Amino acid sequence: VKEMYYLWRVIMPLYLPANTIILDYSKRILDGEPIRLARSELSETAERIAASMSPGHLSYLRKVKGPREFLKHVNWMAGNTMVNFRIDLALTHYMVGNVPECIKILESIPVESLPPRFRAYVVPFATELRTSRKDAASRIQSWERENIERLGLCE
Repeated sequence: VKEMYYLWRVIMPLYLPANTIILDYSKRILDGEPIRLARSELSETAERIAASMSPGHLSYLRKVKGPREFLKHVNWMAGNTMVNFRIDLALTHYMVGNVPECIKILESIPVESLPPRFRAYVVPFATELRTSRKDAASRIQSWERENIERLGLCE
């Protein structure tokens, strides 16, 4: 419906390639109900949004600042076998310094099961973990920097 939008509390790792916002670890707020963004109702809508943010969404977002907090945030997903989650989990373990767990997770994913968009970045990263940790670090830092710029999150 025109002028109707969902409001999300977005949490996504920035240290992997992403061309868009990924909502896999996010939550619709306002009880999942859409809001109307019409010129005639902007002040009412702004009040509704502000009221919905105060019960804890902003404070929760402020707590999820990095990979350690992201691991806590997705803890309930332990055992999930979806490829995208396993890749995110592996890279998060890398980011917290648990390289052996990162490698273990990546090695458990059959290359043939990787969709081409994942294969294009996972295979070179996994190779660099074994051959040049410096190159792997540079690659993941580059992904994070690019996402911060692309999503307009620069301070």
